[in-house]
Amino acid sequence: MTPRFLVSLFIGACVLATAAPALAQGPPPPRQGVQGGRMGGPGGMRMDPKAMEAARMKRMEEELTKLHASKSQKEKVFAYMKRTGAQRQAYMKSHQGMDRDAMRKQFEKWRDEMTAFMKRTLSGKQFKQYQADMEAARKARMGGMRGGPGGGGGPRGGKAG
Repeated sequence: MTPRFLVSLFIGACVLATAAPALAQGPPPPRQGVQGGRMGGPGGMRMDPKAMEAARMKRMEEELTKLHASKSQKEKVFAYMKRTGAQRQAYMKSHQGMDRDAMRKQFEKWRDEMTAFMKRTLSGKQFKQYQADMEAARKARMGGMRGGPGGGGGPRGGKAG
């Protein structure tokens, strides 16, 4: 064997020795809450339904604590959310790929029903604060969307020339 062949063999062995452990690791694990680590359509993450429901419950727990809701009020709200969450998951599972407008109408209906339930459950002062908090959260979510409320929609925030 020639020295040149031995050097080539040595270099090839070194490349394989360094690449093998990296290749053996496989793909990174999906982030928690993301189903299969995939993107859920253009630009959105598809979360695991259980993770979404847990996040929803956590946000409501924080909101009810902020509102100084009683134990009875919290129990009623969480029972309602658990019941409607199961209905929501069943709907989403049976209507995958449905027209966005039809889905939006369904979600608006659920939001209106939740608002009516909260109005019946909370005191007047609590409900007023709840509405203000929900509106602020909605504006925060929509604020980053181009063309949404406060988003401008045109070039450079809607300012011409």
